[in-house]
Amino acid sequence: RFPWYPLTFVYHEIRALLEAGHDVRIVTFERGRREDLHGDFDDLWNRIHVVSPRGLARKLFWQAYFRLRRPGRYAELRNRLSAHASSPGDPLRSPYLFDAFALAAFLRRLAPAYLHSHFTFRDTSLTHASASLLGIPFGFTSHADAFVDAPFKMLREWVEDSLAVFASTREARKYIIGKADGVPDAERKIVFKPGGVDLERFRLRPDPGDPTRLAAICRFDPKKGLIEFARACRELLRRG
Repeated sequence: RFPWYPLTFVYHEIRALLEAGHDVRIVTFERGRREDLHGDFDDLWNRIHVVSPRGLARKLFWQAYFRLRRPGRYAELRNRLSAHASSPGDPLRSPYLFDAFALAAFLRRLAPAYLHSHFTFRDTSLTHASASLLGIPFGFTSHADAFVDAPFKMLREWVEDSLAVFASTREARKYIIGKADGVPDAERKIVFKPGGVDLERFRLRPDPGDPTRLAAICRFDPKKGLIEFARACRELLRRG
């Protein structure tokens, strides 16, 4: 879904790419709420393209299209996915992946030079499948999701096929490098790219003598590291 309020950090990346002169299109299966594109990002609304997979007949049509028109690419993708399947049969008929054909058909009309996805879940599974079917360069960004299991999660193959991989933490980069053992140039491809704020817009002006205040702004979820945050605060208090 796009827009989606928790993806504000992605809005900033899109803004930076546009300012660098790139023609960025946002492809989604569901258009989110207009109010979730706040402030500086209003103009992204007109860059959203919504893919409608429609009914089963249409999905089967696009699957048959790629199976017949791109037989080599289809067979290679199916074989690689089969190695990660939890049950027999064509993995490309899995509900988790079936929408890749509608996505690939839609992207074919846009004729992009590069595909990028965030998170190592279904988003990247579908983006990678579409890139494989169309022969388009591909890359992805991993966050705390790097360590979380998901169906058809093929980190090694994704790294092998990508132009670049961005990891939001050093631990995520280290983990993905380990999963991509033996992939040529893996360490060069996988880039540590932390999140942050524009310090020109958000300046810290503490008054001398004020107590130091630390705040964590996130949802309550183990992967957000709130336990570690609390332990770090306790350690800072212990040190005075």
